[in-house]
Amino acid sequence: MSTPAGTAGRRAASLARAHRFLLDRFRTHLRLYLVLGGGLTLVNLFTGVGWWSFTPVCGWGIVLAVHYFYVRAANVDDDWVRERAEDLRVRSYDLGHIIDLKERVERGDASVRPGSERGGGGNRP
Repeated sequence: MSTPAGTAGRRAASLARAHRFLLDRFRTHLRLYLVLGGGLTLVNLFTGVGWWSFTPVCGWGIVLAVHYFYVRAANVDDDWVRERAEDLRVRSYDLGHIIDLKERVERGDASVRPGSERGGGGNRP
């Protein structure tokens, strides 16, 4: 009989392998895009017949972007969500300052006007 901790460990290892697999496939896709897209562009430059390589390179670039976002989204788990939420909470420290500035601008407070308009010449001691 397996323990919950053992099951969770196997699940985490399985998810890590799956993410490595997806990341490896994306890296291969990126290399192919760079090599073949660059090759198409070089052929296009040397043939001098319009920009026919633009459409396939852009189309493939869109597919590559979707692949990138899929790989990034596949790595989202509860730990990532907690870390991201904590990061947003820590970074919101400046919100009070922004609200204060907005209120001072709405009041026409002299402290938010350029120094040249306050008569200070723009230079502060």
